[in-house]
Amino acid sequence: MSLIPAAVAAQVGWFRLPTGVFVSGGDGLWDAQHRRHPTVVRLDGTYHMWFAGEGAAAGAIGYARSADGILWTEYPANPVLADGRSGSFDAEFVDHPAVLVEEAGFRLYYAGYDGALLRIGCAGSTDGVTWTRMGPEAVLAPGSAGAWDAGGVTAPAPLRTDGGYALWYAGYDGTCMRIGYATSSDGLSWEKHAAGPVLDIGPPEAWDDAGVSEPVVLYDGRQYRMWYTGFDGSRRRLGYATSADGVHWEKSLANPVFQEGAAGGWDGMAISGPAVIRQDNTYRLWYTGFDGARYQIGYASSQIPGDIDSDGTISVMDAVLVLQYVVRLIEDFPIQALSSPKEVQPLDEYVVEVGEAYGLPGERVEVPLSIPDASGLYACGLRLAYDPQVLRAVEATPRPLLNGSYWQANTRIPGEVSCAFITATPLADGGELFRLAFDVLGDAAAEGTPLRLTDATLNKGVQVVLQPGAVHTTPAWPRLLPAYPNPFNPTTTIPLHLPRAAAVELVVFDAGGQQVRHLLQGVLPAGLHRLAWDGRADGGRPAASGVYVCRLRAGDRQETRKLLLVR
Repeated sequence: MSLIPAAVAAQVGWFRLPTGVFVSGGDGLWDAQHRRHPTVVRLDGTYHMWFAGEGAAAGAIGYARSADGILWTEYPANPVLADGRSGSFDAEFVDHPAVLVEEAGFRLYYAGYDGALLRIGCAGSTDGVTWTRMGPEAVLAPGSAGAWDAGGVTAPAPLRTDGGYALWYAGYDGTCMRIGYATSSDGLSWEKHAAGPVLDIGPPEAWDDAGVSEPVVLYDGRQYRMWYTGFDGSRRRLGYATSADGVHWEKSLANPVFQEGAAGGWDGMAISGPAVIRQDNTYRLWYTGFDGARYQIGYASSQIPGDIDSDGTISVMDAVLVLQYVVRLIEDFPIQALSSPKEVQPLDEYVVEVGEAYGLPGERVEVPLSIPDASGLYACGLRLAYDPQVLRAVEATPRPLLNGSYWQANTRIPGEVSCAFITATPLADGGELFRLAFDVLGDAAAEGTPLRLTDATLNKGVQVVLQPGAVHTTPAWPRLLPAYPNPFNPTTTIPLHLPRAAAVELVVFDAGGQQVRHLLQGVLPAGLHRLAWDGRADGGRPAASGVYVCRLRAGDRQETRKLLLVR
């Protein structure tokens, strides 16, 4: 089976297998209906998976092994942990396994259900298949009446720490789930975080506004990384968050980072229950997919920046890095990690220009993102900032200059557009890289809003000159808009906008009020008009350097703009 990339909105750098890697068991078996909620560890070159199954059993936990994490062999004596004795906290079923590797073997945290509430239990094993419960009671119980987790606790995500153990878990308040945090010196007696949940639901209309649950957490000695299931009332997808201390979390702006597959596919209805491990420069993800009838387990991977072969081709890894930058899984464009074409002769400096556009509120405008001379350019990452109260980015479309390149663009983050590309054949000409489309949302009287390049990395970090742009919004009356360029030499463009046809006069005066150039007098139709002044006075003589005033008269309205001619 080959890895195939999904769309930008669905992935954030994850490449999934097109089919499930661990499908439900055969008819009549304990897991005939569902396999879900995997937890995976890699030990001595072998992948070990514990998972929840449902079929002939109401809900139990099974075990499987794999040499590559894709082809799995189920333990023939499954399930390895079934529901507990009558009257116990896990008498009805067990679910949501999470396994830690200990010096003496394995420790399993799981959710148990007694017919009324979900609680978290713990069991130990020396071989991963024969489990002994660590006491008859749950190790983590729901909160007291009125607490955010009073309706049940489930989906444990344990980690070993210098001081003992840390645990993230999902708590239920009767309406939705949130993610909480607890610590323990022995992994059995837990103290919940006093402030309540550490990862809350999103704001109204967000992709996770109805619940967050099923966390998995990794720690690299510097940063905690969490993948979790988000729910909006109808769809379940995966999100990503980071934290410096495990308590204060920042959700990724690119969320959700992984969502359901193709319609009608094995994971076409929902994605949930992530299990993530890091192996060398790769994150490996096992997850639960739902097709409307059965839960099954699938696989995806994401490459971490670095370890590129530099063979002069656009590799899958290069594509992943471009994608990760564009959707903000990584903050910096990893130019040093990308494959560079051989015999590249880049310029010492590139100029990146953002164009200008003019439009009324409710209109759509297009702004070019250009490089006048792109000779030798083979990789580029750009981020542009705008005011989301005035504009809404719609799309970023590559221009013919990028034909043959691998490119990605993201307009889904309010206030930001990010674009990146890499090509095995360096560009030879300049021109437009992308055309950016915006809807104008701002106040009709707003004069305009700037478009600023906040990040630009080209080739191996060469010098870059950034030229900002703007979108000028115009009201429902005649307006004289800012000239560009200004200062100028020798020609500037003077735009004006007419909401309806009008008799118009446009005149340039010097600083003393003397007429220098009569540019226009006549009736113009409604719309945006651009008039050029070539820096010459009436009669054709060149005007001297200095400040000039351009005056627009349209009907009974008059407006002026200053111009600066520098020779």
